[in-house]
Amino acid sequence: MATKPNLKVKPGDALRDQAAKLLSSKFGPAKTERREMGKKPDIYFEVSHFGRTVRLYVEAKDYGHALKRSEVAQIFADYSGILDRKKPASLLIVTRNGLSTDADTYVNVEQSDLRHQTILEIEVSSVDLSSYMDFLQREFAESRLDKCYVESDFRIKGDAQSDSEFERTTKGLFDTQKSAYHALKDWVNDDTDYSPVALLGGYGSGKTSLATKLAAELAEASTKSLSVRRPIFIKLGNITRYSAIDGILGGLFTSEVPIQNFNFHDFQILNDKGHFLIILDGFDEMKHSMTWTSFKAQVQSLLKLHKPKSKVLLLGRPSAFLSEDEERHILKGERRFGDDWVSLPHWPRFHELELSDFNAEQRKRFVTGYLALETDDKFTSDMASERASVANKIADSDPKLFGKPVHSKILTDLATDPKFDLSVFSESKSRWVLYKEFIRTLYTRELEKEVRQEISDDERIKFLRDLAFWLWTEKGTSISFSLDELPGKYFSRWEDRTSDDKTGLQRELLSGSILERKQSDVYYFGHRSFAEFLVADRMLANPPAPSDHAVYSQAYTDGVQLFLSEASSKNQTTDWCNTFSPAKGAIHHHYINFLIDQSGSIKNFKSLIDPNSPWSKILEPYSPTLGVSTWNFITVLNAMWGANAVSYAWHFLDIVSEPEGAIDHLCQDVGFSYTNLKQELLVALLNSLFKKAIRKDRYFTIESSDVGLRRLAQRGISTTESENGLVFGFSSLEMAEICMRILSEASLPWMGPTEFVEFKVDYLSTRICGRLEQDLRENLRVFSKHSKSFSAITEVKRKSQFKAKRDRKSRSNSASLKKGGRK
Repeated sequence: MATKPNLKVKPGDALRDQAAKLLSSKFGPAKTERREMGKKPDIYFEVSHFGRTVRLYVEAKDYGHALKRSEVAQIFADYSGILDRKKPASLLIVTRNGLSTDADTYVNVEQSDLRHQTILEIEVSSVDLSSYMDFLQREFAESRLDKCYVESDFRIKGDAQSDSEFERTTKGLFDTQKSAYHALKDWVNDDTDYSPVALLGGYGSGKTSLATKLAAELAEASTKSLSVRRPIFIKLGNITRYSAIDGILGGLFTSEVPIQNFNFHDFQILNDKGHFLIILDGFDEMKHSMTWTSFKAQVQSLLKLHKPKSKVLLLGRPSAFLSEDEERHILKGERRFGDDWVSLPHWPRFHELELSDFNAEQRKRFVTGYLALETDDKFTSDMASERASVANKIADSDPKLFGKPVHSKILTDLATDPKFDLSVFSESKSRWVLYKEFIRTLYTRELEKEVRQEISDDERIKFLRDLAFWLWTEKGTSISFSLDELPGKYFSRWEDRTSDDKTGLQRELLSGSILERKQSDVYYFGHRSFAEFLVADRMLANPPAPSDHAVYSQAYTDGVQLFLSEASSKNQTTDWCNTFSPAKGAIHHHYINFLIDQSGSIKNFKSLIDPNSPWSKILEPYSPTLGVSTWNFITVLNAMWGANAVSYAWHFLDIVSEPEGAIDHLCQDVGFSYTNLKQELLVALLNSLFKKAIRKDRYFTIESSDVGLRRLAQRGISTTESENGLVFGFSSLEMAEICMRILSEASLPWMGPTEFVEFKVDYLSTRICGRLEQDLRENLRVFSKHSKSFSAITEVKRKSQFKAKRDRKSRSNSASLKKGGRK
């Protein structure tokens, strides 16, 4: 009987190949199975070491137990001849389960040419992040959060009525009886679920502090145990335009915290095996500088870090999402399809958690602990305790305001100044007052230093306002900058007044403030809300000229909105409304709604708009705010009849940017059908076009000022001939594209949502004709009979007022002569 060939893979072959792949990234290509002096090594490398070539032989032993001393001694004996002959050379034994105690002594004490590593140790060392782990721990310690951090509660975000399998999994994973910090630590250590987590929270709720603490403690633990995930902390606020994830990590590990021979491919291999916790902090800060399309693409790139065994934690403000559609797309991987939602392929669903503000007990612990940390020799312990008591009484009177950890910190910072009178908050407590007093007090302290008396505190604050505004409008709402990026104009006003040279002046203005330095020439605001307050303060101090409204609209982000809403009075912002009529550029809807609110009502705001301004026609149908709602749905549709090209384009986009289901509900609310709406949008444009077009016999002309209507029809409505007459084809997406172009050319680019509902409909001209205004129907009949395209409507230049008046007089004289002749 023939013997079957032994096809079984030798023990250690898979381990050998795995080790060879990992070690190759460090030592170059491996040489495999070359017989040396009667011994066939698994693999070996030729490593250059201080100008000499050193051979590293590797023997893989994939045993189910820790290697014993006798087994290690036998392996070393098999290689001893090679090692002696090929000096300098050494042997590395690779295992899965390590060595016994005796074997470890044999390797590390008795044999100088013998080394051992587990495959896990090789994996970890293939991307050596030890210096980065030190950096995360150091950053946490320097923030002093290690001494005063107070853990916050959290809740599971979601529909209380929903009970899907995924939501049941979320509830099972995250124990709301624990703090958010400990619940996240449990999730990091859990090996049953690898869905990413989104931790949401308003500004100043402590998201970044929690993530910093989690990263630091995991970094410390990972230096003691290879089984602990190593944290990778990516600050998304530094991303202002689309960047591929390999480039983001490459930047982190080459310039910010250099890692020798960092390789994204090797990183992803380890990430796939569950070696890392990926922390993506501040997705809302990233979105401020991106369109929705770019933001989706950026998140999709970041999600390449989501692997079968990876852990990804995303943090940010929920206000980054402008609609339910955006939120569900990013966090649930769903898009709207009619009244339903469909899953996006290859897009994971996040477990959604919401960080709670401090409760009274947590806030008191923070204020007391932080005040004790800050006092040093300023107070006795009794004085510190008394100051903490006063601060906590103030906080008790407005638990909502001081429930934000950042607000509690500011209050405590103020309390550490013996000269600051905390009773200022007894009359007025608001974010605005809190930040104003904090920054003012900070600079009063600085002014007390003799070397800083040449520049007043008002001038220093003005410098900071301008700096924050520059970051918001020129740097995509970033909160950090390098010194060489900062425009020289911000220093020029003091150059003739101070004795400092330029470098000294820069140091003078940048030091001793709410700016902090993380590298030799890189500065940043200690908290994002500091920059947001200064942007709002700068906007109030400088009412916008007509050309500034687009810039102010860009700066009007969610945190800035909050400060402006608390600080501004109607008197402060009336000038804003007065200069809006000629405003052009990228102006967001929410900024216009702010101006409407500041003017008292949309009626008041409209009264301030010049009737000749394009905004007059755009705003005319809206009440009480911009946006399509049940209240103004019909008025917006009615305004599209007889509209000019710009106002039609705006109103069309406003309607079709609503989700299809929302449009359907709006139609039902006003007793309309979705089918009728599609026809109504087409008829409104044709009515507007033929109202402006001039017919002479079967030919049509249109003045240059109204030619945009022809362009809308020409690009958004197709025309085909049939035996029953001309057929109009109406595509919402093609019409949306030309509408956006019309608005851009008018320097009023569309800044609303850019995901438009899609529909295509065809109508016979005879069916449409009866829907037009009575005196325009004949025009459409003539056009449909004799024309195949809207390009047949010829553009003519508009006559000057003088020429038009002269022609009217000439026609009048001609008519009088004819009348006289008949007599």
